[in-house]
Amino acid sequence: MQINSEKLEQVQIVLRGEDSVIFWAKGADQKNGYWRITWKAVGEFGKEDEKGEAKYNHRHPSTFTEWVKDKDMLAETTIYRPKGGYDQEKFDDWDHLARFIGISDLVVVSTKIHKSVAKKLKYYAAKDSDVSATLRELIYKYVKESIIANAERDLFND
Repeated sequence: MQINSEKLEQVQIVLRGEDSVIFWAKGADQKNGYWRITWKAVGEFGKEDEKGEAKYNHRHPSTFTEWVKDKDMLAETTIYRPKGGYDQEKFDDWDHLARFIGISDLVVVSTKIHKSVAKKLKYYAAKDSDVSATLRELIYKYVKESIIANAERDLFND
C-alpha cells in the first residue's frame, strides 16, 4: 500500500479519541520501528529495546510522508467500537483500510461565507486545536442539535 500526504490527512480526519493506525514497511519487522497516526499527532516509534519498549518521537506529518515515499506499507488499526470495545485489524491494501476506518464515507461540505468571517472562524478554530477537527466538531454538534429539535416534524416528511 502506498501512502501520501492526502491519504495521511484522510486517516487523521476519521480517527477519534484513542483510535490509531500504525504503519511499517512491508517485509520489515514491526519491532524494528513503526509510525503511529492519531487524529492529532504523527509519531515514530524506534526499535524496541530488551524490555520490548520503543522510544516515541513526535514528528511532523511531512517527515512521515517523506519516509513512506516509494515504500510498500502495512497498517494495523486500533479502533474503538461502542459495541464491542477495541477492534484491531491488519491491512496491506489501501481500499480495504479506507473502507474499514470510514474514509470511503467522507464527503466534502462547502458553503460560501464572507472572507472576513472565514478568517475569524479559522483564527478561533486554530487557537486551541486543529482547524479541521474543530470545524467538524462544530458541524456535528449543530446537525445533532438540529436533528433532535426537528425530529417530530421530520418524522412525517419523508
